[in-house]
Amino acid sequence: MRRALVLVLALIPLTGCLVNGALDPTGGGRLTVRMRLVSVLHFESLKASLQGPDVVLKNASLDAKKWATFDLEVRDARRLWTAPALSRTSVAFSDDDGARTLAITMSNPIPERWSEAMRRYSGDELKITLDLPGEVITSNATSTSGRTASWRWSLDESSARPTTDLTATFKLPEKTAAVSPNVPELHRHPGVEG
Repeated sequence: MRRALVLVLALIPLTGCLVNGALDPTGGGRLTVRMRLVSVLHFESLKASLQGPDVVLKNASLDAKKWATFDLEVRDARRLWTAPALSRTSVAFSDDDGARTLAITMSNPIPERWSEAMRRYSGDELKITLDLPGEVITSNATSTSGRTASWRWSLDESSARPTTDLTATFKLPEKTAAVSPNVPELHRHPGVEG
């Protein structure tokens, strides 16, 4: 049971079933993470690990079928790593000629394929959808539409990846301030290579 909890905590960026987010023009944003827990006993520890100095847990709920939903807010997305469950996630921004590129790297410390039963139980798919402050120009997303970029993988594929990179370049809305320079452009957990 402890190994399952460690695995869930370590892989949260890569194993949730649904992550919806919205980025604001200044680099802050909100995320909703919906995932199926192995045990209701994991709910409180996940709530604690999804909070940090710069990540606020606004709401958390658990239904009878063990689907947990966590609503998070962050003033600067580059500080997501301050929540322990997201410590292996790095976020960076770069601006160029009226456009901003968002680059997210999620590291998986235990890249191994999940069993078919576990994948089925968890929904067999990871989907991340981000609403951006401007129209998407280019992205490595599975699909884009207007200001929205969506990535989709089977849990078989995503559970075995050592890292996953998400990128999206979008038009900056007029009068958008630069991202605050007082936060390091990229934080990478010491255990993350690349």
